[in-house]
Amino acid sequence: MESSMQAKEQILKDVYGYTSFRQGQAEIIDTIIEGRDVLAIMPTSAGKSLCYQIPALMLPGITLVISPLISLMKDQVDSLRGNGIQASFLNSTLAEDEVRAIYQSLRAGATRILYVAPERLTNADFLDFIASFPVSFISVDEAHCISSWGHDFRPAYRSILGFIEALSARIGYRPRIAAFTGTATKEVQKDIVQQLNMSANHGEVVLSFDRPNLYFAVEEPRSGAEKLARIKELLGPNPEPTIIYCRTRRAVESVAAKLQKAGYNADFYHAGLEPDERSRIQDAFQYGEVDVMVATNAFGMGIDKPDVRQVIHYGISDSLEAYYQEAGRAGRDGQKSRCTLFYSGADVVDAKRRISMENDPLAASKLDAMLRYTQTAGCLRRCILEYFGEETREDCGDCSNCLDEGERIDISLESRKILACVYRIKERFGYSVGVGKVAAVLKGSTAADILSKHFDEVSTYGIMSEESEATIRQYIQVLVASGYLQVSGEYAVLELTPRGYEQFSVRAPIKIRKRPERGAAAASRGEHRERPERSIGARAKSGAEELTSDYPESLYDALRAKRLEAAREVGRPAFMIFSDKTLQDMAARQPLTEAEFSEVYGVGAQKTKQYAAAFTAVVAEWKHENE
Repeated sequence: MESSMQAKEQILKDVYGYTSFRQGQAEIIDTIIEGRDVLAIMPTSAGKSLCYQIPALMLPGITLVISPLISLMKDQVDSLRGNGIQASFLNSTLAEDEVRAIYQSLRAGATRILYVAPERLTNADFLDFIASFPVSFISVDEAHCISSWGHDFRPAYRSILGFIEALSARIGYRPRIAAFTGTATKEVQKDIVQQLNMSANHGEVVLSFDRPNLYFAVEEPRSGAEKLARIKELLGPNPEPTIIYCRTRRAVESVAAKLQKAGYNADFYHAGLEPDERSRIQDAFQYGEVDVMVATNAFGMGIDKPDVRQVIHYGISDSLEAYYQEAGRAGRDGQKSRCTLFYSGADVVDAKRRISMENDPLAASKLDAMLRYTQTAGCLRRCILEYFGEETREDCGDCSNCLDEGERIDISLESRKILACVYRIKERFGYSVGVGKVAAVLKGSTAADILSKHFDEVSTYGIMSEESEATIRQYIQVLVASGYLQVSGEYAVLELTPRGYEQFSVRAPIKIRKRPERGAAAASRGEHRERPERSIGARAKSGAEELTSDYPESLYDALRAKRLEAAREVGRPAFMIFSDKTLQDMAARQPLTEAEFSEVYGVGAQKTKQYAAAFTAVVAEWKHENE
């Protein structure tokens, strides 16, 4: 084990330019080297790719990495090659001559790591070919896709175990297996282990799901116009990279068009676009040519852009897992970033109706958890972490709920009136009605359809006449989100739940938090209610080396310009050349020699050889001009 420890530390420094492992990385690598299977639950930006790349370089033979997306494979392989590691990928975009070249590279022993899509595992020709090599290790990325309990189940992942068993029979031994994911509940974790038939002595490394650099906010714009105005506020005059998620293609195109009309450098992405167009748009965002990407969830796991500063959800997701994974595309470089969820009662009603028609109890349960997040008066971060089974002892002090001093309103009496109205309508007419009709009855509406159908004869008619119909609708939507009412059927009618019936006798208090104002009133108070600056390092460094934040901005800007020039020369995104952290450390250290350059955070042997001369020249010129 000592020799393995030395080897992995040496690879970490020589190849990746780091001097210490982050939390959990060394344990995962050691488990793999020992020959045991391992399940690793690691949040985004925790460095999971190192956990299978380093063992691949330490072990004999070939490592297979099963990855779900073409773009993700390409980015990983480009990054590995940039660090001097021979890696390849096989997917449907390659021509026959490109596939033959990869096979030849494997035969020659030049390729150590091969990325494949799960769909390729069912190809008998691929099994015949790969079985002719010593496969020592199989890594399954985005492993939650194998579980029907998960939010992103992909049937092709269920072919992985059959492939492993068939390969093991052909080569005479079973390769060690590692499964990685960033979002998995306890149920999903158990299912991954079962679906991959992991060994009884397998290791499990479950890190905190917390992303301390992310600021979470839930807001309730009253209309599409308010949503757009709020998006403009959040973007500001010079927007940093931002993703805006919308549920439908129509909404995606509409929001993007409005932002473009307002002068923003925005584009849109959804599955209805042609593959070439999707690739072009995704590359434009990756390369920094587009500031704001409006997209459906089709703009998903393949996004590996570390400097996304904001993710805005135009409406609620179907599950907290899906929301957290999408929101987690912000701040992958560890820098402070914001995740904003727009929530409305209309979203709740629509989502509840859609899920009720699917008749899927698991989906309904996941949606209920999502709705609890939107309705909680407590800490948003704590709500997320506890959903994933992580115990928390205190509120984060840095989410919109923790920083919101808005009043909490007791709507217990109003809630009982609403529940009684839903009950009396069903009792009187033998059928249920929707939100609008219930609100109109409670308000005492004299509209023709209310009077002609005798809704004015219901005992609860007009008992909330002092409230506006809009307010009554809001209260109804709170009761739906809180599980007292459910939306059922094609016509989205309201019905009491068992919890709703209990409220007649138990009379538990029901309170809502009045969300802070937005627009001019909010602007006068300052963004985020003067959100206090909080050190990322205190909760986020997780065993990684701490870097100085003291560096000259003018040198940092000059190094960024050189990085962009280098990226354009090789046709890669700038972050694949060097991360912002690396440039910040470079600006602080101000290296003038190759040896000094090699000591910069994130600079390995290959990048020292390739870039030392160009970047030390920038430092030398800057020093000359500033001395």
